[in-house]
Amino acid sequence: MSYLEEFAKPGYYLRLPREQYEKYVKALPEEYRGLKYSYIFLDMEEQIPHHTFVWSPVSPGADSGTVDLTEKVPIKVEVEGFIYQYFRGCKTLCRQFTLSPAGEKAMAPDVKSWDPATAPDIGYLDERNSPFENPSALSQIWLVKGVKIESVALNPTTISLTPQTNFIGKKFKYSLVVDRDLMDKLEKRLIPSKPITLEKRIS
Repeated sequence: MSYLEEFAKPGYYLRLPREQYEKYVKALPEEYRGLKYSYIFLDMEEQIPHHTFVWSPVSPGADSGTVDLTEKVPIKVEVEGFIYQYFRGCKTLCRQFTLSPAGEKAMAPDVKSWDPATAPDIGYLDERNSPFENPSALSQIWLVKGVKIESVALNPTTISLTPQTNFIGKKFKYSLVVDRDLMDKLEKRLIPSKPITLEKRIS
């Protein structure tokens, strides 16, 4: 599936586990008592210029060390009430493992700390499964203010490689749904909502 088909649009409802909303945004109002998810409505969108991060060269069989991408690339959300959606394309065969939020494997949730010796053969991005100009839909990440993205690049080849990451994204202004009747319809899936996550995989 093309990443373009996965971009959200104004008018979409997003479904986020309530514990994540309360962990990264703020406490939910009383209207959310007993509900499993929080729901936000996208009011406005703006295309974000592509951002490219060029890593330092990675030696054969070595890893780059952990890199805080939100500090190296201008993708950090600075204002509350905004949420950013990104897809990431890669250059080279270096395996880019993402920790989102910092310290937790986003695409390999069974591995919570980085150890090159036990790095899995799945759960990473490279130029084959997420090309630089046409990233995989599975490379998707969502960011709100305060959430950092860290990554590690592992070189499985016999030559030195300099990986690159291309960030293609949109930013949205959102509002929390607080109308209980609407929330009940969203919870019962009578009104569609797009499931998202700020950490690990979508459950």
